[in-house]
Amino acid sequence: NGTFAWGKTAGNLHPQGNHIDSSGNYYTVGWYYSTNVRAYIAKFNSSGTLTYHREYTGGGGLKDVYTGVSTGPSGNTYVCGYYDITSGGAVYPMITKYNPSGTILYQRGRQLGTLGNLYLDGKVNSSETAYVAVGYYRTTASRTNPLIEYWTGIGTSTPTISWAKYSITAVNSFSRFISVEIDSGGNVIAVGSIDN
Repeated sequence: NGTFAWGKTAGNLHPQGNHIDSSGNYYTVGWYYSTNVRAYIAKFNSSGTLTYHREYTGGGGLKDVYTGVSTGPSGNTYVCGYYDITSGGAVYPMITKYNPSGTILYQRGRQLGTLGNLYLDGKVNSSETAYVAVGYYRTTASRTNPLIEYWTGIGTSTPTISWAKYSITAVNSFSRFISVEIDSGGNVIAVGSIDN
């Protein structure tokens, strides 16, 4: 009915994605600046009490950014984003899995080409057996193509990409997928923009 429930403020945080799980817990991910750009995830319960706040600084370069977050039925949290592997160089996508207490279970990076690519959103399926991430990859300095990558084995410590699409149609300039969902039949629905 539009009644204000609760709100939180924090300095120097730049939210990029959010999610509410089946128990009403709220998650937000993004980045903050502290010498370099670093990723963060924060979990709040349904009353707005902070459950945990974690920072990720494992990319090795100047930038680690989280952009999308979703949870599985086990309570594990799956986060996507991107990082650079050399200071100020091309960025590459990553997925990170946290347990319900906020401990990292694994982080996996993905490199496609030398110009860079990244994830903007990702979702775990209802059985927590697969994770789909979307974003774009750079084909030239002035052109990007949309990408979808479908990870399986996410319940193990060695998830792998089962299938991927790197160009849906002939496009020019900056084209990308920015949001994704998985329906009850396992179909992937991605939304983005094509700049012809």
